Amino acid sequence: MNLNTLKAGVLILLFTAVAAQTLCTDTTQVAKNVKCPKCYDCASCTLGTPASCATQTDCAITCGSAPCGDGFTPLVIPQVDKIFAQVIIKGTFCYPCPDNCKSCTFTSATTLNCTSCNGNFATKTDGTCSTDSCIPGYYFDTTCKPCADANCAECNAQGVCTTCKPNYELKTGGVCQACPADGTKYFDATTSTCVGCPTGCSKCTSAYNCTQCIAGYKTISYENLRMLCVATCPSGYFTSGSNCQICQSPCTLR
Repeated sequence: MNLNTLKAGVLILLFTAVAAQTLCTDTTQVAKNVKCPKCYDCASCTLGTPASCATQTDCAITCGSAPCGDGFTPLVIPQVDKIFAQVIIKGTFCYPCPDNCKSCTFTSATTLNCTSCNGNFATKTDGTCSTDSCIPGYYFDTTCKPCADANCAECNAQGVCTTCKPNYELKTGGVCQACPADGTKYFDATTSTCVGCPTGCSKCTSAYNCTQCIAGYKTISYENLRMLCVATCPSGYFTSGSNCQICQSPCTLR
């Protein structure tokens, strides 16, 4: 589906509007593919053979800068074309998305893919909308229904949570519990659980990154930016306050 094909589709709809003697105003929708149309350089015009306008003989149908809305995506046609040498079509138009799409985008000159679907249905890898699977937080039961817990990513056919969103741990009964906000535990994405900080850490963001040490421990930073808490600085490091500093080569601590 290239630009000429898309443009031809818009032109065909305008031909239909012409045949129906459609009145074009700032608020009239001429056709499904031409949303938010308005007359160009005149207050109103009648699409006919020929088109008539209050102030000039040519009437241009153009789309404004407002968003297209659900089910449509912008289509830019920079060229100027005429219908019956009277009606000019140019500018940005609102092109309809594939069936069941809430929003879509052109991924190439010939491909129009869904980016979200109506009814909370999930998008498929081919750019279309599924009819039996839902977005995270919903389950399929004739339609897409929300899981029982608002922080649920996946749930079973009864709506009971089986997998929680990141930073939430699944508890008995399908309840999603947030990891402590005070930093005393971190979320392990591998196990989807809240895990206690490493030895010596009072607060952390991962198993390899302490943000605060318990009393008596010192922070030590490695080349890969990991920061841990140790009771004693290892060989090659020296104590500097509450930190372990690396010895500069070729020096060693004696």
